[in-house]
Formats: sequence, structure tokens, C-alpha cells
Amino acid sequence: HPVSLQIEGDLVVGNEIEAVPQFKHPEDSNHLNTTVRWYRVGPDTQPIEPYPHQQHVLLLSDAEFAHQIKVEYQTQGGSDGEVQLVECLTDAVVDAYPPEVHLEWIDPVMGDSPPIGTLLEFEVMTEYDEGTPDILWLRSGEEVARATSVYQTTEEDVGHQIEVQYTPTSHLSDTIVGPTAILQSGPVAAAAPRAVEAQILGDPQVHNTLHINTQLNDPDATRVVNWYRVRPDGGPDVLLQEDSAELELVPQDIGCHIKAEVTPISPETQIPGEPLSVLTDQPVRKPPPVVRKHTMYGIPEDGNGLVVSLEVDHFGEAGPGISSWYRSAQLIEGADEQQYTCKPEDVGHKLAYKYTPVNCDGVAGQAVSVVTQDVVKPAPIRDLTITDPELDGAYCGKRVNVLYTPTGDQGQTAFNWQRSSDGVTWVKSTEYLPSQRGTMTSTVASDNSRNTQSPLGTRLTDTYLATADDLNHYIKCTITVYTGAGGVHQTKVETPKSLVYLHQTYREKIRESLTSGVAKFNVRVIGDGAGDATLTLTHKLVTLNTGTAKLGKTKWSANCGIVLSEQSSSHFTLVIDKKKSFECQASSSSQGGTTTSSGGGHTHMREYLALTFRAFHGLSTEPVAKEVVPIAVHNQWKKSGTVAPNALATLHPSNGTEGVQGRMLLPAPMVLAKQEINRRKIEKHRFGVHWWYARIALEAVVDGSWGRDVGGSPSRASPSQ
Repeated sequence: HPVSLQIEGDLVVGNEIEAVPQFKHPEDSNHLNTTVRWYRVGPDTQPIEPYPHQQHVLLLSDAEFAHQIKVEYQTQGGSDGEVQLVECLTDAVVDAYPPEVHLEWIDPVMGDSPPIGTLLEFEVMTEYDEGTPDILWLRSGEEVARATSVYQTTEEDVGHQIEVQYTPTSHLSDTIVGPTAILQSGPVAAAAPRAVEAQILGDPQVHNTLHINTQLNDPDATRVVNWYRVRPDGGPDVLLQEDSAELELVPQDIGCHIKAEVTPISPETQIPGEPLSVLTDQPVRKPPPVVRKHTMYGIPEDGNGLVVSLEVDHFGEAGPGISSWYRSAQLIEGADEQQYTCKPEDVGHKLAYKYTPVNCDGVAGQAVSVVTQDVVKPAPIRDLTITDPELDGAYCGKRVNVLYTPTGDQGQTAFNWQRSSDGVTWVKSTEYLPSQRGTMTSTVASDNSRNTQSPLGTRLTDTYLATADDLNHYIKCTITVYTGAGGVHQTKVETPKSLVYLHQTYREKIRESLTSGVAKFNVRVIGDGAGDATLTLTHKLVTLNTGTAKLGKTKWSANCGIVLSEQSSSHFTLVIDKKKSFECQASSSSQGGTTTSSGGGHTHMREYLALTFRAFHGLSTEPVAKEVVPIAVHNQWKKSGTVAPNALATLHPSNGTEGVQGRMLLPAPMVLAKQEINRRKIEKHRFGVHWWYARIALEAVVDGSWGRDVGGSPSRASPSQ
């Protein structure tokens, strides 16, 4: 049995203590059954549970604080199984270690130079359970706060360090005090400046400049202004300009608000304050149109033209600008264009032009004006001259324009149109708009790309109707200018000749009619049997019927044909045979089959009707057809009354072997030899004029290689040709 018992270890919470028995013979402990019991001794003694497998060791917990510890050590053993109990009581009560702590600022900026208004807050790092600490805040050694874990800097703190002293205590007893931990900040800085108010100045309109007006709480503080475009679709703002007090608006800003962000900067620390943002009251809008440049051209002289050149920025689509002319500050009625021709009543007055730009939204800009330097002078008398005559658009059924530029103001003009089948011998051509002697009152050409306007002369036109009879003929125009008293002086200028082509529109439509095998036209019969009628063409017959009567019917022969009137552009004679014919007028539309009007009213329809008639005539007449298309095409037409579309794209092989000079259809530009001219005249009279026109029309429909006329103007022949 043990002879004594003692407790070893520091009596401090958290430590282990051990019950150590003393034996007379140490080896005796190996033959004993041992029971160890621990007790917390105080006002009421309580047993304590030791480690399950180490009963002789006890971990001191908070419950043992300020208590004595008693241990009982009971043994049973020896030869007689004797039980013996020894105990031990500590002289002192269980104590606790004083806590130790370490402090750190929650935000590192607090340790640098916290500005006024900063909430200083620290974090306590320790391994101990604490009681109520003693917290003391000092400003350069002077107490400013106590018993609080946070401190907010004030103006009195500026320039001083703030120190916090933290003295921890044990959670077991306030009398157990740990070492004081100290944490210091840098010198307190003045408060970050604040933007009290901001306002965007300026009209939010493209090309205007916006300015920012701000009020800061610190007059010594600076500011940084960034400008943003606020998208109307809610997308992210677009940074436009940094650190600038103004912003010039551009077209990309239209429809968007503009935001200015003002950030105040501390003058001492350069620390930025809280940004303040402000928006424009309304989105950026387009500016009114602006006239960038305006210049008047021309000499202010009776009869002369004045033109004002304008360069206008509409910032988008243009609207109808407002033009007005003034004579000595008096509005000239009806003068509302950029061009103005000086009149006799303008002589002795200055002229002024005023222009107000307008955009597509109807917003008007600042008006501009320009005044002639001199008063309008009387016009000198100048003889009329004509330059640069040329033909434009030589197609069957179309108006052929002669373009020319007149200068001068005293004289008259007359136009003589001529036609030639060979480019050598010319005859006068009937003009359905008779050209008579007249003054310079011709109409301005509609093709503006070919008629340049200038103050010194205007590009003018006269027109000629190219009929179906003109197909494959040359035409030209001679302009005679009469000047001097009574027009005794004559000057003639001549256009280059131009070959009359079959327009691709006519070719395609006539091919469609031949492919379908039938063509019908509305006509009006004049004279006997007068009234509306239908002209029907097939591979065998020509019929003219009204709704109630059959006026005429014939098979295709050399005796039937179309004779165009020389007095009217819509009238023609339908020749049924040697004894019967009808005076007719073409209607503005056709009917049935695949034929449709090509546009242009009676003028176009008569030529279209005549060309279709002659193409049917040619394909239905073997002596003509075999000279133009392969004989198989004629046979198919004769048998079935239709042809395949691709059959009308190939000429008869003889046309290739004989060469282009052997064809009755003239290639352009070509001048035939005398013997060829005679051969053609003989052939024309042998076949008859109707077969002659039938062949010309059919060959023009079949062969499109020589015309180069896929909808545009053919190449004009040069003067040498």
C-alpha cells in the first residue's frame, strides 16, 4: 500500500495535474487494484471526472477555478486483500493565466492617415477567453474615449495620432489582468471633400459644348469631371471624356442623356471624395441645319442666270429648304429656286437671295443671304449660237432627243430631221411634232445627267418620234440658227448620225407573242365601221372584228400590211388586201395572249403594234422567214402556230455565210457600197414594201447582238462615222 500521496502540476485552469502515490517498495504498485477519485473543494465539495483511462490525471477546467482540489487514492491488494485509502488536498486554490491579446486595424487605411469622420475599429486576436477589457482611446496621450471598441475621428483629431490601449481581463475574474496591447493610427487627415451640388450648363444639341458647374464644401479642394453617354436601352454607360470641365456633343450622342460625374479631391492628401453624378434634363437632339457656305455665281445682267451654290449640313436627311429672291429688298413673287434669271424689271436694282435650311423633321436653321455687288445691267444683244449637238436614245416608239447648248439671246432656230437607209443618202423625215422657226424656248431635257445647268447657257432639247418605219435606219438632225435683221444670217450645225434600234423591251414582248402564237390589240376604227375593234394576229390569219361584226379577215400575203400615218403618232392604215383597208387609231393597251403595253400611251402602242404585226408577217411568210430564221423554225410555226422560246435566238445560217454586208438589216455604223445599195433597192421592190418591213422587224426581233441595247442607250456613232 502507498505510504503517502501528493498532487503534482500547476494549479492553473487549462493545466493537467497528477496524483502521485509514494510506495515503500515501488514495485508494489504492480500488485494493487487502484481507484482514484477527484474532488472540487469549496462551499460544496463536488466530485470531478478524470480522464477515463488515466484516473490519476485531471485537466483543470473553468469549474475548478478558485477551488482547492482533493484526490483520494484507494488500493486493494496484498496477501489478505486489505483496502487502504490515502488522500491529498491542495494548499492553494486553482488559479487562471492572465490573457494576452494582439490588436490590428480592420482597415489598413486606419493605420495610415484616416480622414475626419473615419470610424476607427480594431480586431482582437487572442487564444484566451476574455472578460471585460479596459479600452482607452488617446489623442496624442490625451484621453478622448473609454470603454468602447470604436472611435470616430473629428476635426479636433486632425494632425494627431489616435492610440487605443486595450487591457484584457480573464473571463474567470476581473482581477486577472493581462498585459496592455497598444495600436496607433497615423495622423488624422482633414475630411475628404464633398461635392455639394453639380449642374450641367448648355443646350444638349449636337456640336454644342456642355459645361459643369459644381459647388464643393472645401474651397481649396480640386475636382475631376468624367463625362458619360447614357444609353437609352439601359446598356452600360460609355465613357466619353476624362478629367475635363466641358464636353462637345457629337452626332453619336443623339437620343442619349449625358452624365457628368464629379469627384472632389482633398488638397492635402489627394484622397478622392464621394463622386456626385448629374444628368442632362433631356436627351441630346439633332441641331438645326447649318449653311456652311453660300456663293452666288453669274453676272447681274438682263437675261443672265444667277445661281447660288449652297453647302448645307442637315445632320441627317434634308428637308425642303426655303429660297427667295428680292429686288431692292422687295420680295419677287414666284422666285423660289436657287436659280434666277434676271428680268428687264430688275435693271437698276440689286438682287438678293435668301435661303433657310430645313431638315427632314421640319426644323429650320439660321437663314443666310447674299446680295449682288452691282445693280442689274441691261443685257447686251448677242447673236444666238448652238454648240455640242448630239442625239440621245434612238429607239423605235421613243422620242429621240437632240441635245444642244444655246448661247446668246437674239436669233431663232429650226430643226430638220433626216433619215437614211444607208448612212449616205438622206431624205427629210416626217416630224410628228413639227419643228418650226422659233425662239430659244425649247424644253429643258429630262436627263439631268446629260444637261448641265450653268448661268451662261442651258442645255436644251428638241425631239423626234422614231417610228417602226425608222427601224434600222440612220437619223440625224440639222439645227438652223437665224440671226440678224429678218433672220438673214443662217448657221447650221448637224448632230452625228445614230442608228434606230429595237429596244430590248419590245424584243422580249414580241418574242413572247410569237412564242404564244397569238397577239391581240385594241384599236379604234375611223370612218366606215367606226368604233372599237380587236386586231388579232395568228400564224395564219389577220382579223379585225368589233363586238358584233367582222370587219376584215385575210391570210398573210404580200398585199397585207401596216402603213403608218405621217400626220398622227397614233394613227395607221391596216391594209387587208388590195381592195380593203381600214383607218385605225392605236389604243393605250392590248388584250389577251401575252402582249401588254410597254407604256407611253398611244405613241408607244402604235409602234409596238406595227412591229408585232410585221414580225408575225415575216415569220408567216416563207420567202421572208427562210432568210431570217432556220427553215425548221418556220415549218414549226406554220404547222403548230407557236415556236419554242430559244428558236427566236438564232439567225438563218445564210446570214453568217453571206457576211454582214449581205444582210438586209444594217449593222451600225456601216456605209454600203453603191452596188449593195442598188441590190437592196431591187430586192425591196421585188418583194414589196410590206415584206421588206416584215423582214426588218423579224430580223431585229431574232438577232439582238448588233443592238447592244439591253435597256440602256446604244453607243453613239462618232462624227467621222
